[in-house]
Amino acid sequence: MTEAFTVEDASEPLSFASWNANGLLNRIRDKSDPNGRRTRALLALSENVMRKRPDVIALQEVWLKCEEMGKGTGKWDHAKMGAEDKKLRDEKAFIEALMGRRPFKNYDAYYCLANARRAGVITMVKKCLAKPIRVARTLALDGRDVTPDEIDTNEGRVLMLEYEKMIVLNTYVPHNGSNAERYEKRALWDFRVQRFLENYRGKKDVVWMGDLNVAHQDHDVGPSPRLFEGVGGFTLPERRRFTDILAATDMVDTYRAFNGDRLTYTWRSTRGQGLDGWQGMRLDYFVVPRKLVARIKSCETSTDRFDDTTAQSMPMSCFMDSDHCMIHLSLHKREDDDDEGENEDEDEEENARRAKQQKLDRDADVILISD
Repeated sequence: MTEAFTVEDASEPLSFASWNANGLLNRIRDKSDPNGRRTRALLALSENVMRKRPDVIALQEVWLKCEEMGKGTGKWDHAKMGAEDKKLRDEKAFIEALMGRRPFKNYDAYYCLANARRAGVITMVKKCLAKPIRVARTLALDGRDVTPDEIDTNEGRVLMLEYEKMIVLNTYVPHNGSNAERYEKRALWDFRVQRFLENYRGKKDVVWMGDLNVAHQDHDVGPSPRLFEGVGGFTLPERRRFTDILAATDMVDTYRAFNGDRLTYTWRSTRGQGLDGWQGMRLDYFVVPRKLVARIKSCETSTDRFDDTTAQSMPMSCFMDSDHCMIHLSLHKREDDDDEGENEDEDEEENARRAKQQKLDRDADVILISD
């Protein structure tokens, strides 16, 4: 399933935020209020957007059901929210109202939703930037599902935005699980994503982001790797496959490339502190071609500004009531942009667009959250 657009200008995203919401409506809508007033989590999400002003916001596990194309047909429009019953209509109305308010009104939203209340991803892009040339909701190279589509499209796991020089890939990777069927599903997924990334190697810069459901190295789990032996996300086969993907595509984990071996976790156990302390895993990533490493301005987990004891408490400003915290990546502008014929008028035009966007962000009526 793809969509085609006309490119309006050459500006591409430079800053990114990614967050696994673990059920978006469960985080941002207060069920006790029929009017859906903002919760602390929604305010924290808004504050994050205001503070960082990312060009792209990637969400995973939104748990919004897609639209059925005719009752009982078994055909689905994964780009649209469902409205077949009152509950779905209420959910759709809430999300649409949210997207009509600042700071989110400054973004175009693209959806890849499941045909049930599970998974689902949303990518939001600032309206002042170029429109994508193409939007796809599958890892298939020809835009169609050549292997079982429940792996990505029907489960709402893939959203790809293609630009002139860049691919923005938002994924919610299937959990490895604990049985042979799940192992096979995850292995097939890893094969498909490697094939997808290899296809664009040297052609376009892929910025792959989201919940990749793998803790790649021993220091990506804590307090001790032994606690995670055999646990999905930390099994040797999936960690080795992730290593193979990076090697085959000449791509890098931006957090490690920029921060070295610094300990940080993007997922925290909500079960509380046990005998071995709080459990955490780094499951959320930005992965880019190696040649983009020199362009990394910053790459951070939102808890990096806290000590580990505070991070263990899962601050609202970072986790927004989810079990995952938000992560951020910022890139420097391409050095070759000016060499390819951009004149001063075009530069001034782009600067004016960004200045206008920043003013809208600053004027947004958002209450800032403090921990």
